[in-house]
Formats: sequence, C-alpha cells, structure tokens
Amino acid sequence: VQRLPGRGLSRRSCGKRLSARRAGRDEQPPEPDTSAAAAAAAAADLHLLPLLWRTMREAGTDKYDEVGFSRALRVHTGGLSGSVFSTPVVKGAKAAAPGGGFSGHVGLALLRGKALAGKEGELAELMAESLFRPKLEGARPKLRQIARESRAAAESAARSSGNAIAASRIGAALTFEGWVSEQLGGLDRARTLPALCEQLDDDAQWPVLLARLRSLHARLLGGSEAVFSLSADEDSLAPAKLALQPLLASLATAATLPAVVSAATDATATAANAAAALLLADSLPASLVGEGLLVSASVSHIAVGGVLRLAGSPMKVTGSALVCTRLLRTGHLWQRVRVQGGAYGSGASLDRGSGALTLTSYRDPTPAGTLAAFREAGAALRTASVELDSAELERLVIGTLGALEPPSSPDGRAYASMVRHLTGLSDEMRQAWRDEVRATSRADLARLADAIDGLLLEGQPSVVVVGEEKAVEAVDVASRAAGGTPLRIRDAL
Repeated sequence: VQRLPGRGLSRRSCGKRLSARRAGRDEQPPEPDTSAAAAAAAAADLHLLPLLWRTMREAGTDKYDEVGFSRALRVHTGGLSGSVFSTPVVKGAKAAAPGGGFSGHVGLALLRGKALAGKEGELAELMAESLFRPKLEGARPKLRQIARESRAAAESAARSSGNAIAASRIGAALTFEGWVSEQLGGLDRARTLPALCEQLDDDAQWPVLLARLRSLHARLLGGSEAVFSLSADEDSLAPAKLALQPLLASLATAATLPAVVSAATDATATAANAAAALLLADSLPASLVGEGLLVSASVSHIAVGGVLRLAGSPMKVTGSALVCTRLLRTGHLWQRVRVQGGAYGSGASLDRGSGALTLTSYRDPTPAGTLAAFREAGAALRTASVELDSAELERLVIGTLGALEPPSSPDGRAYASMVRHLTGLSDEMRQAWRDEVRATSRADLARLADAIDGLLLEGQPSVVVVGEEKAVEAVDVASRAAGGTPLRIRDAL
C-alpha cells in the first residue's frame, strides 16, 4: 500500500503492477518501494495509463507498423482489447488471492485476446509484440488522435452523462477503487486532457511526455507479479497452454529487458512525475464532497451518497439490501423523481464492500426537488415495510436474483471466474448471498430505512450536481437549508 502526500490517504497505483501473480514462479517478489515520493509519482501517472494501454494496441510495434499490426490481428485473431480493473478483495474471504500480495485490493491492467483453435501461437506472438515492443517513439500522431478523441468524449459526457460524473465524484471520496476509477476515466482525468493535448503538440514538451510513458510502461512490465488466465474447450486447452508458453516466459523475464531497466530509472520521467504528484495531492477529494459542476445544458444531473451506518458503525451489507435498493429504484424514485419530477432516469446503488449508498438522477429539470425526494427515501422504505404485499416482495426478490448473475458468453464467464479467483469470492459466499436475497423480509426494509435516514437526514451526505448555473445554485440553497453540504461551484471542465 502506498501513501500519497497531503491527505495521508492510503492509495495503490494500478500502474505499479501488471496483474496478480507471476505464473510458474516460486521466488519471493522484491520488497516494494515504500517511499512516499515514489508512490505519489506512480499515482500521478494513473491518468496516462488508458492512453498508454490503448496506444500499445493500436500504434504498431517494432515488427509491425500500425496498419500491419491491425491487419495481422484481423487475419489471425478475434482481436485484442484492453482495460484497467480495480476492485477490493471480498470481505470475509479466508485469504487474498493465491500468491496475492495486494493487501486487500486487486489492481490489473488487462490485455485480453481471443483466437480460433490452432491460432493460439499467432495470438501469443501478437500479444507479446503489443506488451513488450510497442512503438512509443513513433506513436506521437496516434497519441494525438487518442488524446483528442478522449477530450471530445469527456466534453460530451459532461453534458450528457452528468449522473455518472456526479456518482464518480462521490465514489472517489468514499472508496479506494472509486478514487482509482476517477483518475482513470472520471472528471479528474478529463481535466488533464487539455494539457495533455498541448504537450503532444509542443516539440519541447513531447520528450518529457514520452519519458513518462516509457517509465509507466516499464513499471507495468517490471512489477513482481502477473496473472495469466486461459479458457478453451477441453480438447483445445492443452495445445493452447503449450502455444502460450513463450508468452509466459517473456512475462517472467520482462523486468530485465534493457529498455525496461533504462526507462524505469529515467531522470526526466522521475522529475516530471514528482511535479505531477504535487498537483495530484492538492486535487484529492475529502471524504465529504459538495460540488456544483457547471455545464451548458438545459437539464441537470444530481447524485447524493455516503456510507450507511447503524449504531455508529458501518452497516453490514447483506443480500437483502439489494432487494431494498431495487424497491427504491422501481418504487419511490421512479414515482417521485421520474413521474412527478420529470427526470429521464433515476438510480440507487449500494456498494457491497464499503456500504456506500449513491442515489442519482439523469437529465433532471428540477434537481433541487430531487434532493428533497432523496431525503424521503428512508420514509418510503419504512412505509413499504408495513404496506408492501407478499406477492410484490416475491417479485422483487426474483428480479434481484436474476440481476445478480445474468446469462453470459463463454468469454464473459471465464473473465468472471478469474475475478472471483483474484478477489477471493468463493462459491459458498455467492450461495450465501443468494440465500440472503431469498430471505428478505419487511424487517430488512425497515432496517435499511433507518440507515438511510441516518445518512440523509441526520448525517452529512455528499452532494454533487451537474448542470447550468441557476439549477446548481438552487440545489446549493436547498442543501444548506436542510443543514446539508454547501456546494463548491465551478466549471466542470
């Protein structure tokens, strides 16, 4: 676990490791660098990780140019995709993932590919090219394209997906994985994109940015752990394992590659990362968020959230709580926020690990009224605990069970199996969760109602609203009048 300066919050950089375990290696990983400065510099590079990860798959390699690499992928494989995955180890797990060493958290930069039986060798070779030999020096035009596309998408999302932005801002203050997601794809990252575009256009700044990308690439490959997950039908599994052995061997020795060693100790990158870390420390949200984010849009989006507590302690989230939040979405929020308030959408989500509840509205013409409707959520659940008939409660339980594990493709099932393995989510835990859903009673509705009232009426929930100035100011007035969080009003981007 690494510590950033300024707030004393424990954070782990997803860019520090490629994955969870180095396959086929028994030696102990090296001691991590616990320097606060080094940790902060690693975290400051998080917003560059999506840019690097996509460039590695699209800009070509030492062997292939951009067009040649794309053609080889189309001819020999079903394609490569990449993502960054961040999640806590499941509470109650007997141990972290085998070989884990994540101290309760799993952070993965994932490279995923698929191919027909007999083409595993070509898939492995193209994955190795993407991982170990990306053409970063000649990737400036591709980087420009990706950065500009990302900037345009962020500006569009600020107007059209303000509910997701607002929820992300609250999540960043409540949980570590929420903070990581904000750095990788939220408003914090969006605010870095204009400067990133300038660096890519400026001949003087380009070498510094290139050094940071090389350094980040070196940290991905130079980490002490990696995980390899393979799925295939029974007849194809053994030949696939054999064909992929060279890729495994390359992963095991990646940290010794001269380019990786050189980039990891580059003085230019070290100085740039240290400067970025100072800005990052100033931008970390407090545990309580009150923000009004101004955009040029005729409708608004609002999110309210916080950690649910009972008797002063964080509430243990059980399967029955999912049934209760489903009732909120389909009952009270639908009627008050959508039907009466005129919003296009509303939502309620509850994080299993932290017990954080987030209520949202989408394309909302009356966000101040929605804030009042959110404050009535506990009373609505309490009323339902008395008046809800058994048949309706049974329908809610069935709907919740169906949403827990919807039908999936073979690829999706394999991915879910890997995530469960890494986070310690056992079959017994999954069954216990389903049993708790089935056992939901009216008493569970009343229990969650008390916790929601404790947060929204007696506590200080976080409030984030995205919209035009008049609507944002109305929410600020309403929040203050209810004794809630005052808003810090500023432009979204």
